[in-house]
Amino acid sequence: MPDIQPFSGIRYSSKRIPDLSQVVCGPYDVISPSEREALAARSPYNAVLIELAEKGKAPAGAAQACEASGLHNAAPSAAYEAVARTLKSWLGEGVLAKDAEAGYTVLEERFALDGRKLSRLSLWGAVKLSPFGKGEVHPHEKTFPGPKEDRFKVLSATRMNLSPVFGLSPDPSGRIRKGLAEVASREPLSKAAYQGVELRVHRAKEAEFPAGFWEAVRKEAVVIADGHHRYETALKFRDDVGGGESERVLMAIVPFESEGLVVQPTHRVVSFKDEALMKDCLKRIEKDFELVPLQGPGAADWEEEIASRKGAGQLGLLKKEGGRALGYGLQPKNWKAFLEESRKALPGHQDGFHALDVAVVSRLLPPEGAVVTPDRDAARAAETLCSTDRSLVFLVRAVPPGEVFGLSVAGERFPEKTTYFYPKMPTGIVFRPL
Repeated sequence: MPDIQPFSGIRYSSKRIPDLSQVVCGPYDVISPSEREALAARSPYNAVLIELAEKGKAPAGAAQACEASGLHNAAPSAAYEAVARTLKSWLGEGVLAKDAEAGYTVLEERFALDGRKLSRLSLWGAVKLSPFGKGEVHPHEKTFPGPKEDRFKVLSATRMNLSPVFGLSPDPSGRIRKGLAEVASREPLSKAAYQGVELRVHRAKEAEFPAGFWEAVRKEAVVIADGHHRYETALKFRDDVGGGESERVLMAIVPFESEGLVVQPTHRVVSFKDEALMKDCLKRIEKDFELVPLQGPGAADWEEEIASRKGAGQLGLLKKEGGRALGYGLQPKNWKAFLEESRKALPGHQDGFHALDVAVVSRLLPPEGAVVTPDRDAARAAETLCSTDRSLVFLVRAVPPGEVFGLSVAGERFPEKTTYFYPKMPTGIVFRPL
């Protein structure tokens, strides 16, 4: 049972910031340097100025060294000090103000996707930290030292949870969804729009949720959908500082049965060291799979066809032929035999893990000499294929939220960039001070 509690958050003052749209941003890992600059130009109080330390002002060679170590958006120490000064000045100016009493935040995100109008509701609270494998909070992806170093420096400088960990929790009774919808039906505290998503922010005390709500929330485990590095950083901060508010982390929980919970695929662009390696890879593919031409004129049509397919191993392959991309659907010749090979090559994993499209791709690639670049845009991946030599593109399908939850609770960690939960949870709705 996750221990979730209310907290007194810090928010943008509606008097100083009447339009929240000017100050919200995405989480740190999806903001490029150019987008950071654009967001900062939108408002001198945009949350990006504290969420993401400015990159590119380190001594010569330092930025390249940070990139090589995997530190996303690496910044010099002075940049983290600037983040702390910025936050302190906003608090001093009254741009940010603390809630008068503890409570929860309910965020409604309204957006359109593929001709459908969707809504995603999340409960924001302070969840007690527990190491992975020793509590009821489970990861679904691996983490890396570089991003954790960056997040730790921001957390140490600000002593605030600036953006939430995005968690999934089952709601078989529907009580969580019903309770969130009831709170969201009231007049919102504030509204905003960011990247085509309408945001409606609500606050509520624990007693203002309907009967049975908290029993349902505290009954189930939580799987992290996004924010693994933030969660592990919070654990390190707790261990270093100890006690008080550092025992908890800001988390936004979404029932995985929600209609508005969207998981998008992340395709694989693979570049080979030489022609021989690519030919060997194609031979391996043709050994285990039938290649069936995909219908339609381009990558968007091929992506849609692959997304509609059911069963293990039904992914897509784009090859460069005659200067243009041609799409093929992969159909396993003998899935049981392929699965048995995968079990031997990677023992200790469940069959559900081996059946993930990205896991199938990994099994088809050589152990060395192939560079994999994730890309969520199938058309852009096809353009990359056509503009390069010795490359292939694998089109993969999205992993359903229930499958993400089930495999994660069972202890599986997915390959990097397997899932993309859309939209990303915004930063700037509420901050949690430590």
